[in-house]
Amino acid sequence: MLVHAAAPEGPLRLSGEFAVAGRDTHLALSPDGNRLVTRRLGDGGEPRYWVHDLGQSTAVRLALPPFAAAGGAVWSLDATFLAIPCLVETGGGLEGRIALAAVDGSYCGHLATVARFSYGPGRVAWLPGGPLAFVGSCRPMTWDIYLHWVTSGEEWLAVPGVLADGLAVHPEGRRVAYSTAIRPWRVEIADLATGERVEVGRYGAGVTAALWSPDGGRLAVVHRRHGSDLAAVSVYEAGSGVLVAGTGEIAWVDPVAGNQVAWSAGGRHVFLVGGVESGQPPKAIYRVDGETGEVTTWLDLTGGEGEDRLRDLRATL
Repeated sequence: MLVHAAAPEGPLRLSGEFAVAGRDTHLALSPDGNRLVTRRLGDGGEPRYWVHDLGQSTAVRLALPPFAAAGGAVWSLDATFLAIPCLVETGGGLEGRIALAAVDGSYCGHLATVARFSYGPGRVAWLPGGPLAFVGSCRPMTWDIYLHWVTSGEEWLAVPGVLADGLAVHPEGRRVAYSTAIRPWRVEIADLATGERVEVGRYGAGVTAALWSPDGGRLAVVHRRHGSDLAAVSVYEAGSGVLVAGTGEIAWVDPVAGNQVAWSAGGRHVFLVGGVESGQPPKAIYRVDGETGEVTTWLDLTGGEGEDRLRDLRATL
């Protein structure tokens, strides 16, 4: 596994490398860039989590109870806590829960949410100031957006009746973008204080990810068109919802791996890891120009160029 850093729009620079054992690895870099959480499945399919200190080259395993299943960890904005969506065996079957762990590896328990948590990727996110936003329900056939304050246990319904799926919190914390879980698949932006909602766009075959630029000025949506498994990217102005740039079909992008899509630090480009089809290794890292929609292959992962570039990067360590 590689850990790398780059200037806002500059060349790739390798800052470290270490091996990760296990399969089905999920990675989550802390907001301050000092730690990395890895989730790996053991031989029996049980999820295991490790917190790697990138400066000290040390790792601590999270002391978590057994889960029937668990997704990728989500960092708090101050990099002190981790929220982990999980499925827990109960007397009535499997229930979605949110486990909380500290950065030192200690288990802090499950959040006592009033609403039933909707287990799945991208359905929990931290807001500035401490509250946790999550997708949940207190009524049949609804997936609403709730806010939960971890320290006090206070919880309230922020955006009702939206059938929300993935969440993306605006950097200033007042607005949240989300995709819907049923047709017509669309992305909306909601004001968490007022509940007001604005539709951004509709998409033929589902949404893989919606993510804000670092300055919050734009929203990138990775989506699929009707009849195709290949992803396209649309970039919108955050305030007006006007389409700024769009692409044609690029590549297959794992619909449950939101960490394979990211903005550049300077907010000009969107990067995504893409392949040919489900179950096949990634083919390349693609770069989308957020101003023009131009798509380029930033790094070929199929050999040749990728191997040469990796060798050159290792030589800089």
